[in-house]
Formats: sequence, structure tokens, C-alpha cells
Amino acid sequence: MTFTHLRSFLHVAAVEPFPTLAPGLWPASARLHGRDLLVDGNSMLAQVQAMGTPCARTSAATDAAPERFASVIATRVLAVDESADGTLAAWVDAALDQVRPLLPESRLLGRRGTRAMRPVRLRPASTALPDATLPTDLRAGDLLAIPAVGGTGWADLRGRVRSAARRPDPDDPEWPVARCGR
Repeated sequence: MTFTHLRSFLHVAAVEPFPTLAPGLWPASARLHGRDLLVDGNSMLAQVQAMGTPCARTSAATDAAPERFASVIATRVLAVDESADGTLAAWVDAALDQVRPLLPESRLLGRRGTRAMRPVRLRPASTALPDATLPTDLRAGDLLAIPAVGGTGWADLRGRVRSAARRPDPDDPEWPVARCGR
């Protein structure tokens, strides 16, 4: 190992300590692999590349988890704003109000962040959700991995809610079930 390699290695070690996932909050099969997160052996970065954001992967939870399933949500940061009182807000493309995210456990995907962390309020989400702890150099275009309690579907993240009281209209293209069997 040359001095250049050693210096590069020590720089990475100084910037980011060895990352771990909190047991019981992530799916049982979730593993960190460099700057990626593997769930059931599948790369979250590859899933984002194939499906776009937001997307989720649901898997079995650990025995310590309160639910049978746990999910990982991959979302993209659209914009980062700092308010007058110093609060940092990051606008993401996932509708977090429809799921039960564990925001303090959020991780940066795909790149190395700075060691310095700060609380960030993720939007669009209600103010009742706790802040995520993310690197101070968070910027638009970054990918985030957020654990969630229970199963999370694609429709939950897109923010499209259909009223249960509304009856399907056979001519409404928004209700494809009404056209089934024709």
C-alpha cells in the first residue's frame, strides 16, 4: 500500500466512521455495502435506477421489531432550504404522511457525506414527524434511504389517496377496476 492509498483510506475513515444499522428499525436482511444499502440482497441504488423515486422495498423485520414487516424507502431530495431561524428543510419526492417512517435513522445513499450531522425536516411531511439527522452538505439530487415500520407500497409514497366513500364510475379512467372484464 502506497502512501497515496493510505492517505485516501485515512481520509475516508476520518470523514465517516464505520456505519451500522440500528437493529430492530431496519429490515432483518438490510446490509450496508459501501455507499449502497442491500435489502434481501437487492441494491437500493439499482432499484432507484430501474424504477425511479420514490420507491420502497419491504422485507421481514427482525424479532425485536413491533411489526412483522419493515420497509426501506428510497427518496430523492428535490431542494434544500434554510429558514431564518436556522432550521434546515429538505423537500423530497415521497409522500411521507402515508407511511410510518423512522426519520432519525435516515441514511444518505450513493455518496459520502460529511461527518458533521444536523437535524433536517423532510417535506412534504406533517410537522408531527421527527427530524432526520443528515449530513450538513445535503443537496438537491441526493438519495435518502429511510426505514419504515410495516409494509410500504408504491401508491403510499406517491401521495395519491382515493376516497373510500366514492363509488366507481365505469367511464372514469382513474378507476381501472371498473373496466375489468369488458
